[in-house]
Amino acid sequence: RIRYFCFISFPQLLRLTLRAKGKSEDINAFFFSIADHPRVTDKEHYSYNEILARDDDVRIIFIYFYASIIYHIAYLMKEKGIEFPKNVIFSGTGSKILNIITPDQKILSNFTKLIFEKVYGELGKGNSLTVHTEKLTPKEVTCKGGLMSKTEELEKIESKDINVILTCVKEKGRNLNKYVDLTEAVKNEITEFIKEFNEIFILLDADYSFHNYFNTSKRSLEIFKKELNEHLRDHLEEGVQFAKELEQITEDTEPIGETLFFYPLIGTINRLATMLSKLDEVK
Repeated sequence: RIRYFCFISFPQLLRLTLRAKGKSEDINAFFFSIADHPRVTDKEHYSYNEILARDDDVRIIFIYFYASIIYHIAYLMKEKGIEFPKNVIFSGTGSKILNIITPDQKILSNFTKLIFEKVYGELGKGNSLTVHTEKLTPKEVTCKGGLMSKTEELEKIESKDINVILTCVKEKGRNLNKYVDLTEAVKNEITEFIKEFNEIFILLDADYSFHNYFNTSKRSLEIFKKELNEHLRDHLEEGVQFAKELEQITEDTEPIGETLFFYPLIGTINRLATMLSKLDEVK
């Protein structure tokens, strides 16, 4: 596998910041921005998006990441009694990664609809769903949407009233608001919830072949099937600890600020991405 490196003159402060923080999101954001640098003339050659889109082994990581986001949204919507959606709209620079999965919005729409149907069950049957993206200027969609909003309407919105956290605990009325509530039994429930999602993800391949529709390699899928549920509990513990350090939580009586759903998935994605990136090094 060929690895691409690009050295472009940019402020020393940025280099120092990336090295000091070592945050993957900052480093990836930098790689995605290289092709837009005014000094880069061969943009396709230095397009991080294009390089990733050509990697049939690693593509399944992005499919898994996308599926987890859609599943999370669908589960929350169903829990809140929101009807099956007709449209899913992506904006912002982050939506560019959808091209890594597939440039065909019809395929992406069908895949997204299938995930919603898995969550909604019979309530989802017979509904149509279309994914919309702005390929050229995704950030402008977000900006224009903000500019067109009426200030007086925005002032009425209280973030605490619309903030919803998926606890991954299915029992209604369970108290899971603070870190102290994360008992061993609860952590086991969260792990089982992730396993259920992973099972659904594998079933998605049976219904909508990742190899046929997204051109993923068969060997990457085999690794996914074998490794997907490994070390989930460890990844959950690591995620919780990292979140507490990031938010400078010193007491377990502090509230849980975000969903617990993605904590095990982050560790899984990191581990499998490392394994898949080294496939060609295995003799």
